[in-house]
Amino acid sequence: MAERALSTSLVSVAIVGLVTLIAFESMGVITAMPMVATDLDAVRSYSLAFSLFFTASLLGMVLAGGWSDVHGPTAPLVTGMVLFAGGLVLCGTATTFLVLLLGRLVSGGGAGALVVTMYVVVAAVYPERARPKVFGWVSAAWVVPAVVGPLLAGWLATEHSWRLVFLAVPPFALLALVMLMSQLRSLPRPPPGARPPDRRVRALLGLGLAVGAALLQWAVQQFSAPGPTAVAAGLVGLVLVVGSLPRLVPAGTLRAARGLPSVIAVRGLFTAAFFGAETYIPLALHAEKGLSLSAAGLTLTSGALGWAAGSWLQGRPRLHASRHVLLATGAVLVALGVSGLSLSMLAGASAWVAAPVWGAGSRGDGSGAVQHERPGPGPVGPRGARSQLRRAAGQRRAWEHHRGGGGGGRVRHHAHRRWL
Repeated sequence: MAERALSTSLVSVAIVGLVTLIAFESMGVITAMPMVATDLDAVRSYSLAFSLFFTASLLGMVLAGGWSDVHGPTAPLVTGMVLFAGGLVLCGTATTFLVLLLGRLVSGGGAGALVVTMYVVVAAVYPERARPKVFGWVSAAWVVPAVVGPLLAGWLATEHSWRLVFLAVPPFALLALVMLMSQLRSLPRPPPGARPPDRRVRALLGLGLAVGAALLQWAVQQFSAPGPTAVAAGLVGLVLVVGSLPRLVPAGTLRAARGLPSVIAVRGLFTAAFFGAETYIPLALHAEKGLSLSAAGLTLTSGALGWAAGSWLQGRPRLHASRHVLLATGAVLVALGVSGLSLSMLAGASAWVAAPVWGAGSRGDGSGAVQHERPGPGPVGPRGARSQLRRAAGQRRAWEHHRGGGGGGRVRHHAHRRWL
């Protein structure tokens, strides 16, 4: 019994540590990306660094879900970590924006695999009664990076090098992986009955979705002067996305059918609005309002704390408000937050208005976008993948929209966001 408790404790420390590192990478990259894009002369392609990351994460989620159900979480966990860390090293050593985008693709695929695999690890290691507490720890693991991550990343990028924002994470992530691996080797393989019969089809659909999304992003990038190649790539990408996505999410999601499909569809819309605005906050405040990266990152901190407050509030057992009311209230807060960000970018508006405005909007996303985190019965991998897939798809669509809207260095046109 003591050995079981020790094993569970080590897994808990490793998971929380890994999530903390992923959270720091997320907050740090958003904060430092204005300097990265400027240094590599790629401000016009700023959004690609984020949209391609989440395009790759779509594929990573789909592949890791089926792989975990067939072979258990160990192999996809190792693969996801190697890709995630390797992609960060590529980004940190990139001398051109193209190489940095390649690194974002690689790390995105690894991050998508890690997100789903951690669901599987929690389901395999912890009894059902302990899982809500574990997911509570996972949520809490975002708080410290949310507070210190933007400040630290801004300081590293300004005083030393933006490359350290990428290169500081892999050593600690690999340490967390070693801790997990020491405990997961003894996990039994899933029984044959747990193997989803359509896993190969799902893998092909995931590949089609990722390729289609990438083609769409490249086509939208050529929006200012579209040629026949861009139009053809956009059409092919649209066909691939329309043909793949409906089969990777619960039936009826795209038409917001009653029940879980409508909740997942709304969650995707929350994500598209939220991430699509937040990604541009540091760039807008740094380039348009003249704030330092660390000061601009304080708005991200405000948003993360607001999200945590909203998530905590909606999970209170004594809260008697219906889920419908929480979702509607969250939607209003997100809309007000995005609108307030846009107004804060106007000439004459104070840059410091953005932080409290975005904190309130993020609280809406926290209270409205976490209503169905708990996986249902059945294979854990596909369930977790479908939930995260919809959220990542919403992020990608938001960044596509911003790129098509005019690009260039005039970031005030982009001040419209959001992870997760």
